[in-house]
Amino acid sequence: MKFYLNLAYILIFLLLLSACGDNEATQKQRFLIKGNNQLSEQNYRDAIRYYTEALKIDSCYLEALNNLGTVFYKQGKHNAAIPYYDAALACDPSYLAAYFNRVNANYELDALYRSLSDLEYLQRQKPDTATVYFALGLVKTKLREFEAAEAAFSKALQLDTDNEEINVNLATVKYYLGQMEVSKRHLKQILDKNPEQAEAYNTLSMIAMAEKEYPQALEYIETALEFSPRQPFFVNNKGYIQLQLGQLEEGKNTINQGISLDPYNAWAYRNKGIYHLKNGNPKEALRLLERSQKMDAFIEKIYYYLGEAYRQNEKKAKACQLWQQGAEKGEEESVEALATYCD
Repeated sequence: MKFYLNLAYILIFLLLLSACGDNEATQKQRFLIKGNNQLSEQNYRDAIRYYTEALKIDSCYLEALNNLGTVFYKQGKHNAAIPYYDAALACDPSYLAAYFNRVNANYELDALYRSLSDLEYLQRQKPDTATVYFALGLVKTKLREFEAAEAAFSKALQLDTDNEEINVNLATVKYYLGQMEVSKRHLKQILDKNPEQAEAYNTLSMIAMAEKEYPQALEYIETALEFSPRQPFFVNNKGYIQLQLGQLEEGKNTINQGISLDPYNAWAYRNKGIYHLKNGNPKEALRLLERSQKMDAFIEKIYYYLGEAYRQNEKKAKACQLWQQGAEKGEEESVEALATYCD
């Protein structure tokens, strides 16, 4: 009789433990769901509070760690997001969602080789996933490795043939490779299927700019802005076109609008520097152009414009040095400036 009494106590104790375990699992899941609901409504403070409560129950709750990173990522606080992705991967080095999110955060921070390292792991784990090759194409594009980017986007398109975003980025890379007519055909095919594809109009505008067809470029970018009026890169591109059309004050105002939408866009500071070059203020131009280069070393024509700023500040030797660097990177304007101003 004593044996069965003890056994009954043991069974009751085990049931209580099980109930506590289930209760903790239910509690942390409830906090996660509440956090997700707040995140979807952009109530970031409450989302953080709920995810933090979930982590008090389980410090290695992967979804809560990953989603906390996403809260900061969505606010543009990419440096703050990465430690949460790191923590999730410290708990489970095979947790793929955190790898994908860390790729995106490092991409935004221009920590491109860190993104590539994570993408190499993802390629091994998910070799037939279009998202992996799409992200690889974006990173390679930002590194100005356009042939590698084209190969990555082409692979992504093989795996997801109807993906509009992949199609647009492939067409954009063809523009960077100088395949203007191919890119135009590709973009017009995209617009035949979706006449509201803003990115396609933006790339057509870039092609028109490259061909110095600025009125046409302005028409395309204004169409893009009809569909995405607060896209800072579109706004900035419009400002640049206005500068090229001699609409200096309109261009400056548009560029300032773009900076207010995204104060971390290095291209906007380049373009504001160009405004000051055209408006006879080379000291301010130099300050802005140097800021642009520090923010992003891959800005198009940055060596040419920096050289011109130094020339206008009567520092010819430095200007020629920069134009030489620009010429080595294929900047046609730098080649012309070298021939015109340098011995």
